[in-house]
Amino acid sequence: MAAGDTFLGLRNFIKGKINPKELISIDKLISDVQVDKNNLAQSKILVDFDNEEDFLTSFGFSDDDAWFYNRINSPYYDYEFHVSDSIYDDFVQGYGTDFFSDENKNLMEKISNFISKEEVDFDEYESIGNFFRTLEDLYPREFSNIVSELTYYRNRSLNISAQESIKNDLESWAKNNSYEINSHTTGIWITIADLLEKYVRYNVPHLDLEDLFKTIYEDKNESYNWSEDIYDYEREEYFEQENFNRDVERILEKIISNIEENFDNFSKYLEMVNRIKSKFVINKTYPLPKDRTTTFFIKGFDKENNKINIRLVHKGESKVISLSEENFYHLLFQPTLFNLEDM
Repeated sequence: MAAGDTFLGLRNFIKGKINPKELISIDKLISDVQVDKNNLAQSKILVDFDNEEDFLTSFGFSDDDAWFYNRINSPYYDYEFHVSDSIYDDFVQGYGTDFFSDENKNLMEKISNFISKEEVDFDEYESIGNFFRTLEDLYPREFSNIVSELTYYRNRSLNISAQESIKNDLESWAKNNSYEINSHTTGIWITIADLLEKYVRYNVPHLDLEDLFKTIYEDKNESYNWSEDIYDYEREEYFEQENFNRDVERILEKIISNIEENFDNFSKYLEMVNRIKSKFVINKTYPLPKDRTTTFFIKGFDKENNKINIRLVHKGESKVISLSEENFYHLLFQPTLFNLEDM
């Protein structure tokens, strides 16, 4: 394409000298034409880029905004505003319970009556944190599932909110510039009259459309810092409260059923857990009293078999074992019974 072909092609079109198909062939960014038969200058052309990122950066949006736009609108995965570790930390510190329904809080109160000496108080952060830490010790899989559910639904709500917010920003930007963004967000509809006006205003009739918009927006900063607006995306109406609480209810009811159906065994299990926790901190490393070259820490408990899960470390080698309470104390005071040298 020779220099000036786009500008001349646009002028020839409004004079009726070429048809839409010929106009499309003049510039690689012209992909469609909406003809206004009453006024050809008011016909609209679609200036279309290969992808969303090229479109946004060509119109002055920052690389960060273009990257975030692609991530937040990906059809394959949600953007992770929250990871499960941060949700976990909220729980054990007593936060995050605002998302739970009153019905689920009642179920938690019922569980707390089984697993601790006091009912959880949802007005006290310390009480909430103690409840979740105890729940994790006794039902680690179920507790992890609750964390995963809240992580998923919070990320989902933030993604929907961010998509809506960015869509509104782009629509406002387009309106201010007399553009219409196409359905795939890869380009704009613009009247031929407006395009010709830009060519004349910037005195660049020799440029194709790609270089025209580079010239217009090279010194403009259209950045919105979308990836930094996480608190603006926290909107209650986008959180799927009913779905989240329905999923959590199933988990909590499963815990209650397990306790009630196996109450005698559960009581023994709980007594064992409380005895161990009164003497040892979970996940804290201790040396064996009778073999200080070997360390251990308690990973958790096996409620199905009433055992303690322990990781042993001896001379750089480690392994996980499950022991009854009796054998746990044998390990502490008679470690030779366990052939630690063979680890």
